[in-house]
Amino acid sequence: MADRASVTISIGGVLPSFLIGALCAAIRHDGAGRDWDSGPFLDEDIAGGEVLVLCGHEIAWGMFEALETFCRVHGLPFARWSGSCRSSFGPERVVYDGTSEPRHFLATDDDEILFSMEEIQRLGSLDAIEAHYAFANRIVPPLTVDSTPPAEKG
Repeated sequence: MADRASVTISIGGVLPSFLIGALCAAIRHDGAGRDWDSGPFLDEDIAGGEVLVLCGHEIAWGMFEALETFCRVHGLPFARWSGSCRSSFGPERVVYDGTSEPRHFLATDDDEILFSMEEIQRLGSLDAIEAHYAFANRIVPPLTVDSTPPAEKG
C-alpha cells in the first residue's frame, strides 16, 4: 500500500481546448478536487482565466502523478505542495515552470520553504539563495483555454 499525504496543486498556462477532457481524466485519475470535500471533478469545472487550484486527502506518495505528467507533457506550469507522511517522507513543494525539469524544495506542513545547511552552502551566496527562494514561491499564471483548432496554429 502506498504512503499517502494531503496535496494541493496550482496549474496555469495555455491549455488547448481539445485537451480539456484529457486534463480532467488525469485530475479524476489522481483523486484531485476543487476543494477538500468536493465530489468528482467535472469537465465543466475548468474555468479559463484563473489558476486551477486542486487538492486531495490521502494521495498516494503525496503527488498527483498522472496530472503532473500531463502538465509536463503539455508545458503547463504548476506548483504542488504535499504534506508529510510519518516515517516515509516530509513535506515538499515542487515547482514546474513549463519548460525545465520540475524543482523540488523542502517545505513545512504550512507550505513554507526551508533551507538545509547543505543547500545554503551549495547555493553559496545570498543572491543565489534569494533566487532559489523566489523560484520556489513563483506565482503560477492563470490557466487560459485556447480554442484555436490544432491545424490552424502556425
